[in-house]
Amino acid sequence: MTASIKNTFSQEAKILPDTYIFSDIEELENIFINYQDYLKRYLENIWASKPKSNPLKSKMEALVLASIIEREAVFSIRKSKLHQFFYRLSKACDFRPIQHLLWILW
Repeated sequence: MTASIKNTFSQEAKILPDTYIFSDIEELENIFINYQDYLKRYLENIWASKPKSNPLKSKMEALVLASIIEREAVFSIRKSKLHQFFYRLSKACDFRPIQHLLWILW
């Protein structure tokens, strides 16, 4: 495994979540490069169209939040916790302590 692939795997949320099919390391590196660029463009478009009232401070916060939602919303018992999470965000609470707490709890 090359250093660029190890670097990509070692960092959270660097490529768009999807299923990738590849036959060799070179092809995998090309996938990483293409999907890193695609994720950057996608985040730029979404971030540019977000409402002014959105309490998120960065694209990375939005990506982490989206990841949490995708992971946790599939379990209906956790929907109330997600509701509480969004409520705290809407009250302009600092996102970082909540994020760390969620990662610890789940």
